[in-house]
Amino acid sequence: EKCGVLRPPKWVIADKVVDEFVDPKLQHNSKVRKAEEEKRNMLKDYGRGCIAREFESDYPEASVNRKAEVEMYMMAMSVYCDLENGRAYIPDYEWPDVAHWHRPTKIN
Repeated sequence: EKCGVLRPPKWVIADKVVDEFVDPKLQHNSKVRKAEEEKRNMLKDYGRGCIAREFESDYPEASVNRKAEVEMYMMAMSVYCDLENGRAYIPDYEWPDVAHWHRPTKIN
């Protein structure tokens, strides 16, 4: 029995349209980028190839803002790695409590 909903159209996007939409220059030569990234010091190894590395910042190294930036980055990387390896999908997964995170009173 038919439900009355129209079947979606069957069509194929032409390669020319895809080529106009996708800009391969935006991939920035992923092998070079990955090699450069691997030169940076490791902050934490979350396992299964998921590594948080040092990153460039506009804040001075010992500043409160830099410390807050690194803490937030580490929380984000923890969640990212848990999503990648599947841990975040277990029913009793504990998400970071960002709402009660003790951050500096002012971030510029």
